[in-house]
Amino acid sequence: AFIGWVDTTAAITGEPSSNVNTVYVGCDEADTNLAICSNDGAGAAACATLGASFPCKTDNVFLDVWFYAPPNGSYINWYVENLSTPASAAGQLTTELPVNTVQLNWQMGLNTGATTTTAVRAGFLGTCAIGNL
Repeated sequence: AFIGWVDTTAAITGEPSSNVNTVYVGCDEADTNLAICSNDGAGAAACATLGASFPCKTDNVFLDVWFYAPPNGSYINWYVENLSTPASAAGQLTTELPVNTVQLNWQMGLNTGATTTTAVRAGFLGTCAIGNL
């Protein structure tokens, strides 16, 4: 699962944590719970689990996800709310930030990781505000 920003317009491949220049909420195949993750231009993403209130592989989970980064800032604020529980978590990322000279693009993707055909559904409702807030 991947919900966030990445430096490509192509669909992400492999484990979400293996992609560089990212900031997202998601999980790798072996994870049980969602995590907030970020990655600079090299290596694997730094991820912090959001805990049991944010399951990674459960049907009918609705999330509200927010990211805010000031222009040329040194941090990214984030907020995630599980609208199904309800539960929320918030924080600030200050390390492993995407390189500030790359264009980030919004992506949301789900994959079962299975080699057999398995249905995966996702919906997106929301507002994306970009500007000098």
